Parts: sequence; structure tokens; C-alpha cells
Amino acid sequence: MIPAALEAGRIIITHQEVEELDHAITRADGEAKRKGKSTAATGQALSQRASNCPFRFQKIWMEHEDFVRIVALSCSEWVPGPPILVLTSKLKRLKRDLKSWARSTFPNFDEDLECVKKTLNQIHDQIASEGMNDHLFAMEADAKTGLVKALENHEKIWPEKVRIRWLKAGDKNSKFFHLSVKMRRSKNSIRALKKQDGTIVEGYNQIGEYIVDFYERFHRASTTMNHEDLLDNIPKILNQMDCYKMDSLPGNEEIRRAVWELDLDSSPGPDGFSGAFFHKCWDMVEVEVCNAVKQFFSIGFMPNGINNNFLVLIPKVDGANTLEKFRPLCMGNFFCKIISKVMAMRLETLLPRLISKE
Repeated sequence: MIPAALEAGRIIITHQEVEELDHAITRADGEAKRKGKSTAATGQALSQRASNCPFRFQKIWMEHEDFVRIVALSCSEWVPGPPILVLTSKLKRLKRDLKSWARSTFPNFDEDLECVKKTLNQIHDQIASEGMNDHLFAMEADAKTGLVKALENHEKIWPEKVRIRWLKAGDKNSKFFHLSVKMRRSKNSIRALKKQDGTIVEGYNQIGEYIVDFYERFHRASTTMNHEDLLDNIPKILNQMDCYKMDSLPGNEEIRRAVWELDLDSSPGPDGFSGAFFHKCWDMVEVEVCNAVKQFFSIGFMPNGINNNFLVLIPKVDGANTLEKFRPLCMGNFFCKIISKVMAMRLETLLPRLISKE
């Protein structure tokens, strides 16, 4: 499944933009009511989870007391093979273990919140009819504690869904997050595309086949001619020592620095693990990550399947209906981002010499 858009970079939202969001939701609600539908029903339809929805690591898992134990237990099992295969195999096994653990440990936060509210309302009704006593007082206190915990969990999970990074602290924003998710999912849905011949493609499978065919043809290799003699006219700036530094195996500290300079909240790739996971569990995955990065610099290529990416389409304009009006973006695994960051950090010191004054 290829999502239509993905927010990139950091987002700053002012009070005026929040008000505009409320107005937009009001207009959408009015439009839905005129068509005989409610925004609640629309949101429910949009929130239906796809059967092939990929795994995604949730930051709220890191707050549980058993999280570190689960990760350490999974990563401690020995895996044979070259370092890159060892890392990917351990992450694949950890993905399975975390999914099983999270399914049994964390409730459905929406259902949990509604259940706690219902329980508290029942206690209040009982107090109103029977009067307050020690038993009802204790039950109300427990219910209120459960409500606070459910609201905290609800508040933590929704910012990840809506992918808004500006919020640091403040009042509860549940309504804002719900409305933002509804609008984002509605905006990012591709319901139809116009082909180059003017025909319209509709339907989930038909749109998917058209997008795959379009980019396969777009990236198809074409015959080229080598003009190596042109390289003789390019001055040689880098010396042998510079080339050695670019190709040398990185040390553990250099790899760690690259990990810490990457964005923790950047969208994960197919393996589902974000930078926040590697920060939290660095002591448990450092050896595997560092050995895998060193193997890449040693052999000079990435084994098949390791550098798979999600292709995300970002609309360049509102109402984009042709693929030329979408910007493709590849979402890669964090391990591959580490390698790119190490090379970028090394190249950074040489750029002043490589970029001419002209």
C-alpha cells in the first residue's frame, strides 16, 4: 500500500492555524451532514486498519518497566551469519516479540478510555442514589486514578498518529489530535488518478498497479555512453590520505555520533524501528549495529533486500490528480540512514575544498 503523502521536516503551528483547522473541520462536518453522513462515521471509515499494515515501533512502549527486559532477552539470542544479516535477523525476531508483548500488555487506548469513563459515571450514579460511604469513596478514587492514566496514555499515542512535532507541553489536546488525524488521512488518500492519455484510474488495485508501472518505467535503465576522457579535465583535489579517510572503517564512537545526530522521530522504513528505539536500546544493539556498518564499509555494497524502502508520494499542489504532481520520497530503514550519515559527516570536512568559488 502506497500512502499519498508524508509530512517532512518540522512543523510549527500557530493559534491562527489551529482555529483554521477547527473551521475546516466544521465545514467538513457540514458537508458530511448535507450528504447524510457524520464526521464520526467518516473518521471511522478512514481509520480502518489495512490488512497489510506494516509494523511500527511505538515510543510509549519504552515507558513500560518490562520493555528493556523484553529487548535484552530477544537480542541476547545468538544468530549465525555475517554482521548485516545478524542485525536484520535480530530486528526481525525482536519485531515479532514486541508485537506479541505489546498486544498482551497495552490495551486499545480508545476503548480503555471509554470503559474507564463509563465505570466512573456508574460510580457517580451510585453515589447520587445511595450517598457517599467509605467503600464508594475508595471506588471513586480508584476510578479517577484509572481515568488519569487512561488520559495520559491516550495523549501519548495520538501525537504519533497525527505526526505533529511542535507540541511539548500544555493542556489536553485529544480533540485537536482526533480532528488532525481525520483531516490528514482524508487529505492523504488517493481516490483517483489521471493517466497521461487523460483516462481516469480508480479502485485500490488499479491505482496501485498504475503507480508501480509508472515508476518502473520512469526508473528503467537506459543505454548510456562513457566519456571517461572528460574526467581528465577535472582537477584532482583530494589526495591519497583523503581517499583513505573516506573509505576507512568507522569506529564505534563515529557510528554512535552519527546515530545521535539523526532525527529520532523521522519516519521508519520497512523494519518499523525509529531512531528513538536505537537511542533507548543502544547498549543492547551497539555491537550488532557497529559490526553491520563496518561490514558495509568493508565489502562496499548492500545485500539484496536490506535497503528496501517505502515509496511515499507527497502532493506538490492541493488536489493533485496526476503522478507528475506528486513528489516521490523513499523511507528507508534507520540502519541505512546511519551509513549515509557517517559518509555525510566525513564528506562535510572536504566540501570547502571540493566546492569551487564559482
